[in-house]
This record gives sequence, structure tokens and C-alpha cells, in this order.
Amino acid sequence: MENWAKEFGQRVYILRKEFAKINQGQFAKRLGQRSPTAVTRLERGKTGRINLDILAGLVALANENGHDANWLLTGKEAAKPDVTTVATSLKNAALAIVIPVSTFSVGSVADVLGLASSLKGAPQ
Repeated sequence: MENWAKEFGQRVYILRKEFAKINQGQFAKRLGQRSPTAVTRLERGKTGRINLDILAGLVALANENGHDANWLLTGKEAAKPDVTTVATSLKNAALAIVIPVSTFSVGSVADVLGLASSLKGAPQ
């Protein structure tokens, strides 16, 4: 856990110094802290617990600078889905849509089953 805290602190330092380009006092104010001491402790991995407000501020600052919470916590960017993955997800979501029978003029189960079949056979 101590190693993780130091690595997390390094990412906080990189976020402040290299991406946001602000000093510890400005960073502390941005995180709602009165003193830069809290930032020093974070950057050195010397804090036992992190207030959720501080964590939310760190994540927001990471997002503003092109990184995500995953990078902040693990050092790795979250995987970006490719076009095929997104298309498959959309198709699967469309198959999960439930359409009430009352929306059809005939209102028969055959109409609903026919619609479901046409969705399954839609081009990929």
C-alpha cells in the first residue's frame, strides 16, 4: 500500500506541475485546502486517507488535462472502445428494447415476434 501511495503521489505531482502548471498553493486552493501542506503530503505519498472532495478535485483536474480517474489511480489510461465494440453494444442494446404490444395497430404477439426477428436479422 505504501508503494501505491508513493506512485499515486507522483501522478498528483505530474498532474499539478506538468499538466496544470500551477504551484502548490494554487493547487491547494483548487482542492479546497487552506494550506499547501496537504498537497505536499499527497505528492510524497504520506497521506493516510484522501477526502472524497480532494479526490473529486483531482479527478476533475485530471479530466481537464486529458486524463481519467483510472490514470490517476493506476497510472494506466482506460481502454478506449473501438468502433466494432461500440456498434456491437448498440446492436445488443437495441435487441433488449421491450416494445409494448399496445403500440402495434393489430396488437398481436405475432407482430412483436416479427419485429424481434427483423432486429436480429439486421445488418451488422
